Amino acid sequence: MRRYRQTWRPLAEQARFYWFIPEIRSTIESMPRRNLIWIAIILAMATVLLFVWRQPRRGTTVHQTEFVPVRETYQLIRQAYYQPVDEIKLRQAAVRGMVGELDEFSTYFLPEQAKAITHRVKGLDRGLGLRLDLDAKGARIIGVVPGSPAHSADLLPGDRILTVNAIPTAGKTDRQLRDLLAGKLGATVELQILSPAGWKKTVMLTHGEFPIETVRGLYRDQKGRWIWEVPSQEGIYYVRIVEFCPKTSRALLDVLHQLSPLRGLVLDLRANPGGLQEIAVALADVFLSRGTIVTVLTRNDPPKTHQAHDDTPFSKVPMVVLIDETTTSAAEIVAGALGANARAVLIGRRTRGKGCVQSMVRLPGELGQINLTTAEFLIPPDRPIQRRPGGDRWGVAPQINVTLSPKQTKTLRRLRIEAETWPAPALRTTTASDKGSEQIDPRDLLGQKLLQLDTQLDRAVTLLGKPKEMQAILQRMRTEISKAAEERKKRAAIQQTNNSK
Repeated sequence: MRRYRQTWRPLAEQARFYWFIPEIRSTIESMPRRNLIWIAIILAMATVLLFVWRQPRRGTTVHQTEFVPVRETYQLIRQAYYQPVDEIKLRQAAVRGMVGELDEFSTYFLPEQAKAITHRVKGLDRGLGLRLDLDAKGARIIGVVPGSPAHSADLLPGDRILTVNAIPTAGKTDRQLRDLLAGKLGATVELQILSPAGWKKTVMLTHGEFPIETVRGLYRDQKGRWIWEVPSQEGIYYVRIVEFCPKTSRALLDVLHQLSPLRGLVLDLRANPGGLQEIAVALADVFLSRGTIVTVLTRNDPPKTHQAHDDTPFSKVPMVVLIDETTTSAAEIVAGALGANARAVLIGRRTRGKGCVQSMVRLPGELGQINLTTAEFLIPPDRPIQRRPGGDRWGVAPQINVTLSPKQTKTLRRLRIEAETWPAPALRTTTASDKGSEQIDPRDLLGQKLLQLDTQLDRAVTLLGKPKEMQAILQRMRTEISKAAEERKKRAAIQQTNNSK
């Protein structure tokens, strides 16, 4: 009705204006009655046509109508901007702006970025596979990723990269060095390498795709094999999950079946950015024989609760889980499930608090992809972990709080890169002993150094070596869980009584 009035009002006002012009009024009054009738009919038909024309076209929704100003703005920019515009970039910027207004985790990716993200989720990395350290002399290789282009080119820890495409690395920042080495899949870079022995060579590296090892040990030995057992701790093993990809839970099971005797396990989820929710559920199920793992809430569907299955041989292995501020999303599902079911003791720092799930949505045309937040998850017992503005409770809290200093964190990050990447050929060192000479693998020394510097890991190993203390902590956790369950029952009963009144 409003649109109808808006259509008629200007016509009526215009007719009233013309009626008061004497010449027009006298002409109309002098016309034969039959002509006046035809004029009235024609005016009425024109008005109806105008009214119909101004209605939204069939199939046009309110939301489409709301975007008319956006479309008009787009046209205005195209026509009035003083230089030709890149229309694809304008549309991409519009999508980026919309997604950016949703939440901190919904993200827009350009087409090339979308391909890399999709492959990453599938467990494939892209690039050169170099792990570098910068000093006054430039870039030094501290590790190469197995299966990567750098590994295939026989680049080794200790080699220096003097130039990238004839540009010296000395004096460059981390960001500048990354930009020098960056490139699309198939792009080639030229590196001038200086070995520790002093000889130079030129290497052509092509950006490639290679699998991500998402399940890792404490360090690699001289032959590149993972060492899972903690030094000087027979039967206590260390497993690190770096992210959750399609093959992660299967790879973990393969490792666990190799570990014998399995007296205790340290599961390291620190610096884990998350990944596939269903893989996190499957991995938690490896260690749980009963209990709730996670409940997922979506906008239109009823809550979906994932329960553990009683079909695992690893449900009674003593466990400690390491967490910190960078333990995120899917990793929080695992830590939360194991902690909430009193299955493992958590050591470290409170996790990040990313309790939402993103779905990858491909966009039409050349727009790329959005990772859109489509669900939230709750850890047992139906507790949200999402960090909200002003909130004082989020994430998963440890039973034993151990903090690493910034200096420790930086040193350990570098040591872990050395420990996890492919080692350089090296001679074993010989030490004298009363029984003669003993061969010591320098990689074993690296593992011992990691254990000494990583106070969170050291606390976990110490706890696993004290079964009575471990059981006491788990019993306190069970008691707290039971008390909380009783409190919830009481509150539910009171609520039901109030509702029935």
